Amino acid sequence: MNIKNITPLFGAVIENISFDEMIKISKEKWKQILYDRNIIVIKDIDLSEEEFVKFSYKLGAPWGHKHYELHGERMESNGIVDWNDQSGLYKKSICWHRDNSWSKWRHPVRILYSIQIPDENSGILFYLDLRYIFNNLLSKEKQNWLNDHFVVVQNYRNKTQKFYYPLVETNPVTGQKSLFITAMDVDSNVFGLKKDKTYKKGNTFLLKVIHKSGKELSLNYLVEYIEETMKIKECFFYQKWKPNMIQIMSNLDTAHMRTEISNHPKTRLLWRKTIAHDFQIL
Repeated sequence: MNIKNITPLFGAVIENISFDEMIKISKEKWKQILYDRNIIVIKDIDLSEEEFVKFSYKLGAPWGHKHYELHGERMESNGIVDWNDQSGLYKKSICWHRDNSWSKWRHPVRILYSIQIPDENSGILFYLDLRYIFNNLLSKEKQNWLNDHFVVVQNYRNKTQKFYYPLVETNPVTGQKSLFITAMDVDSNVFGLKKDKTYKKGNTFLLKVIHKSGKELSLNYLVEYIEETMKIKECFFYQKWKPNMIQIMSNLDTAHMRTEISNHPKTRLLWRKTIAHDFQIL
């Protein structure tokens, strides 16, 4: 298997691999690559529905119907979620986030496979490493100060459900630390944070950051953290979609965003599977 790093910090691209070769590789090896690099891109791989589903088991335990329904999604009878620009979020740009940030199955593994990509220059996925600044550029004093904060996250489909998580997260697999950053209730001109014109305040995951004393920390602190991280080229890359491409994200230690999808007459279609980490009990 030919694996190349996308940046020194994260991201891996795999080329010239067949489905049979992918399946022969052990679960342990696939998980090692995923949690070491956080993002995996596999190019030019021709998969049937059955093969796509079969490969998803190499990364953990795929969600069932009840987990998708809880998160407002629908799994088809073939075990796949059709992720297209005619439903769900349609053609909107999607701000920096990690998936499903509110539930006990938050930040699961996501695997996407491109079926039809009418315009490769739209709907581009950007990825951001959330670890580097915290671990390398902040003083111990600042790290300890951030450790005394927590985030308020909601299920935006049921706003009565609010959850409190530490602002400083420890990756359950690698032990590395990063900040709990996901879609925030803030509209900013910083790349990846400009909300769609239809956005209504309060209709997102991360509402507040609060110190243990009760003092609120402005979300602009996290905006600045994202902005500074994007200036570090090793922490930031993008991947345009091409047909027969897989993109896999661990949703740990990284955030991702999607640019707006162009108004092309053909439907843009991806297959998607959501997969529980081994530390998450379905």
